[in-house]
Amino acid sequence: MERHLVKIQSLSEKGEGRGYIQGKPFTLRGVFPGDVVEVEKKKRRVRFVSLREKSPERVEPRCPHTEDCGGCTLQELSYSAQLRFKEEKVLSCFSKLDLEKVWRPIVPSPEVFGYRNKMEFTFSRKRWIPRKEAKREGEVEKGPALGLHAPGRFDKVVDLKECHLISPRLQTVFQKAKSFLLSSRASIYSTRDHEGFLRFLILREGKNTGDLLVNLVTRTRKKEFMARFADYLASLGVTSVVNGVTSRLAQVSTAESLFVDFGKEYLEEQLGEFRFFISPYAFFQVNTKMAEKLFQTLVEWGDWKSTDRVVDCYAGSGTISIYLSPLVKEVVGLEVLPEAVSDARRNAERNRVLNCQFRVCDLAKEELNLFGFEAAVLDPPRAGVHPRLLRRIGKSRGIRRVLYVSCNPKTMAEDIWGFLAYDFQVHWLCPFDMFPHTPHVECAALLVR
Repeated sequence: MERHLVKIQSLSEKGEGRGYIQGKPFTLRGVFPGDVVEVEKKKRRVRFVSLREKSPERVEPRCPHTEDCGGCTLQELSYSAQLRFKEEKVLSCFSKLDLEKVWRPIVPSPEVFGYRNKMEFTFSRKRWIPRKEAKREGEVEKGPALGLHAPGRFDKVVDLKECHLISPRLQTVFQKAKSFLLSSRASIYSTRDHEGFLRFLILREGKNTGDLLVNLVTRTRKKEFMARFADYLASLGVTSVVNGVTSRLAQVSTAESLFVDFGKEYLEEQLGEFRFFISPYAFFQVNTKMAEKLFQTLVEWGDWKSTDRVVDCYAGSGTISIYLSPLVKEVVGLEVLPEAVSDARRNAERNRVLNCQFRVCDLAKEELNLFGFEAAVLDPPRAGVHPRLLRRIGKSRGIRRVLYVSCNPKTMAEDIWGFLAYDFQVHWLCPFDMFPHTPHVECAALLVR
């Protein structure tokens, strides 16, 4: 076993500090470029021992759980350094392309704390013991937990007393709900024996409307328990309380059945001139203020024409389609989830948008007829655009513009490289910091031919 003093040189794609021992790289969580660290090396494994010299880019974290929680791994890095890292991350993904004339600087988030409109917390029968606490002498309390997973540990939950990714108002709801639920002594579900009641607590907030939705996910339905919980939350100003019930063995929060115990079955959010219904499991950008900036960019930089017919693939609940509707002749939104299509239709009706239509479509299986469309919008999942869809758009005669939005610059770069084979060119590319204090970054690009 060897000990070394190493200066951290850069960050990995996952936001871990990268250093070198005898020319061979290693990565460690919680260290940053400029840090000098003492490490212990045993064969191929490198273990952190101590921080000898702090990077000038280090800042004091706001959250007491930073060292152990996997929620925001870059909180101890200055925000300006986070932005530089994310720009470099995107540029490295697009290293094959000449971006000099099309690159737009990263758009910072208007809020770096309290920006998330949704958080999902997990229940556990035994809390994860933080490293500092584990070193103390005496008995360590191992009681139940409600919080986020420890980094890289699907089976370990850090018991959170506070979380600064959500607003102070939502923090209060979290703390009060947690106290109510854990003091109730209701049993907690475990994947070990597949028994127990409490599984997840999901909080959603309408940043511009004030709506608060609480979704308690349980293994079974207990109507009287939920009635007491809903009454308590209503006294705190919560506008909707729902109970998602799932008996699936895996720890997945998506419910098989949904019950409304108080208020509406959805919350509402305002973006620009439009108001959106958001159902408990609907996808919606988690950073509302940043979503407004992103959508406004899509409006201003999309080179839209009043005669355009646009196909919006991966349309979700219709937010982008509806946002673009005043600028174009027609938008057709395609989405694989029937629930999302229902939400999109309801959102169009709510906003009196008459030139948007939505339909259920499995883009991986259906042969699309793209005749008559001049532009396509793509906002795919992290895996990227399905190859069948990419080829279909590439071979279409009418589509001359593709607006691509992605939370995964790596798969986005691969897809854009595929579009170049069909004579598309990158007109502009811009990263957006949708997720401060994490290594994740949103990107948008316009392709033209």
